Amino acid sequence: MFSYDFRLRKGERVIYGPSILLKVICLFFSILLSFGFISVLMDGSFSIASLIPTVILLLLLLTLSYRDNWCFDNKEKTIKYVWGFGPFVKKLVLSYEEIKRIEVTHFIKGIPDNAAKQDPSWRHRAQVVLALRVDEDTKYDLEIIDEKKSGGKLERNASWLSGFTGISLYVDRPRNTKSLGGVEEIFFRKKGR
Repeated sequence: MFSYDFRLRKGERVIYGPSILLKVICLFFSILLSFGFISVLMDGSFSIASLIPTVILLLLLLTLSYRDNWCFDNKEKTIKYVWGFGPFVKKLVLSYEEIKRIEVTHFIKGIPDNAAKQDPSWRHRAQVVLALRVDEDTKYDLEIIDEKKSGGKLERNASWLSGFTGISLYVDRPRNTKSLGGVEEIFFRKKGR
């Protein structure tokens, strides 16, 4: 999955979406594969084996044209969501007043919330969700990521976004340091905290 991050635009706007590094990497490899594809076509040596790099090139071009970002505009007090490929996008506009809160919630993938045992395993990984809560029934997920992979990044992003926009923040629980191998727990025990 893509790694999401903030990009500051003109001081009053911030965009939360896939990192620019992903686009740069995809562009670099698509240029290389395009040169190879053109040289194979000019030589007339296109074969079945050439289909694999062609499919990879198409996937890279799809990734380059993919748009999935949230724009938070403090000047207009709006949130614009854009999702789609190239010019074929879906847009959603929300005002800051519509948003009840920014929330970070945790769950175990594949285990219902009301289950008696809520322990993560290799099949049932702990997940963390950054979302915009409109009302009790409506929320928009900005990013869902493995809690171990997040390492507290989503919690920090939510806190920063709440400070930037002035929208209240809700976090259901602190991040689970035991799922990170207990490294932080051992560190704090040694420090006597």
